[in-house]
Amino acid sequence: MKRLRIIFWSFVGAIVVAAVAVMLSQVWSRTTSPRPLSVPPGDQEVAWFHTATNAPTWERFVTGAHRAARQDPRLQIDDSRAFLDRTTSAPELVLSRSGSSQKLRIRWYKQSSQMKVEDWVQALERRDPAPLAILGGGSSDRALELARILAAHHEWRGSPPLLLITTATANSVYVESGDMEARRDLMKVYPNRTFRFCFTNRQMAHAVLDFVWRTPELRPRGHPAPLLGAIGLAASGDPLGCASLAVQAEAPPEVFALVWQDDPYSVDLSEQFRGAFYQSDGHSPWTVNGPSPPQLLPISSSVGGFLRPNESEANAIEQLLEPPIMLRPLPRNGIQRSLLILPAVAAPARRVLAGLAGADPAMTQSLVAVSGDSISFANVYRDADLLWNIRLVPIPLVFFTHQNPVAWDADEAPARDDRDPFALYPPNGTDDVLHFADVVRRLCDAAWGSGAGTASLKTKSDELAEALRQSDAPFFDADGNRLGGSGESIVYLRPHQTESGVRGATLEIWTHHDDSGWKFIKRLPVRYR
Repeated sequence: MKRLRIIFWSFVGAIVVAAVAVMLSQVWSRTTSPRPLSVPPGDQEVAWFHTATNAPTWERFVTGAHRAARQDPRLQIDDSRAFLDRTTSAPELVLSRSGSSQKLRIRWYKQSSQMKVEDWVQALERRDPAPLAILGGGSSDRALELARILAAHHEWRGSPPLLLITTATANSVYVESGDMEARRDLMKVYPNRTFRFCFTNRQMAHAVLDFVWRTPELRPRGHPAPLLGAIGLAASGDPLGCASLAVQAEAPPEVFALVWQDDPYSVDLSEQFRGAFYQSDGHSPWTVNGPSPPQLLPISSSVGGFLRPNESEANAIEQLLEPPIMLRPLPRNGIQRSLLILPAVAAPARRVLAGLAGADPAMTQSLVAVSGDSISFANVYRDADLLWNIRLVPIPLVFFTHQNPVAWDADEAPARDDRDPFALYPPNGTDDVLHFADVVRRLCDAAWGSGAGTASLKTKSDELAEALRQSDAPFFDADGNRLGGSGESIVYLRPHQTESGVRGATLEIWTHHDDSGWKFIKRLPVRYR
């Protein structure tokens, strides 16, 4: 009998535990499942997709929106719910236009391990109305994920939302197709509904190479052996041989390209840089008597320490300095100047350049390193002491920014009590804020119309797409990519070489205008402790 009671109460206890577990799971599901905010009648929504840990990016986006309102007095910003105490809540930025009662609500729907992109898209698909657009794609892999998920959903309450890419730059991405990975144009994954507000890797590569080849102190140069040989033949009385060598003037300069194979951004940017050397348009300065084809050195991993190259990076450095047969060495004779393509974020790029400089301190005279937008202005200016100390990496560096990084309101911040919370001061860069301001301004012009008169807020994403394509000043091409040729910005970090070595550096900022080429913006000394 006692045994039966034990079995009975054990059974009852198990039922109670199971019931409590079910209740807790339901509560957990309700608190962790995505719950999009409702949209008031007459208003429209743009969903801002980013990870829950990326509050600084949201803060810079809000600052960019206020910057856009400075540029367009018709635009009004309500940020009263942009910074909420509860981290699980959806912050909201409300935009409105003079003369219109309708509002455009930009809401940050936060992604986490519990609430993924797929979960938010499904929840927004069920809600009426659907968002006009989803603003996201902070990186190329996130843009690909978002594009694939949007392309797979077809049950929206109204026209499917547009995908507005903020800072994902890859031209091509790898998409799983069965058991294989196929290379696809990122803009074709969610076709005809994707717009990219930043420049692409291909545009960045062309801009950086154009700047380097048009700057005499940076332009790569080969060995002057043909010219020296021509002089010798002339002295020995061989005019025909002299003429044939004199035409060459010098041997083609050497170009080396690294690629970190575990980083999709690095793979695509390296490919775009290398592809630029195979074009034959005759207009690009690097294709006229151009260099040898870039020599590719793959690196398997970008994971490593602060300054010491990882094993694969060390192997690449060794191949540059002491290559095996059939590979060209990195010239170190002080006469030639070679180009090293570094498609990487600051840490791996720093390790490679520090390894090269440590192997040969004279490398600063014979090498120029170039990259895309993965090395930031903050890396080499605000955080230069820690992240890019020129004494450890004394090699000239040229990289890309999507906007002017030094468009400060003043060269020195005022006292904190008098500071405008949305003003821009050094040492922080300004390129991200200006980029977000451009996104907000162009989005509002498309949503309400760019004319001076009163216009109704567009209610369908198809109408918004048409307005983005048909703007008065064309900004996107037929595929939705940002047009190039104007607005590209370059940062040039120039080491100061002295008899005792590199002691400091200067930053130069340049921007490109389609009618006048590269324009100098600002020169800044970089101070190191």
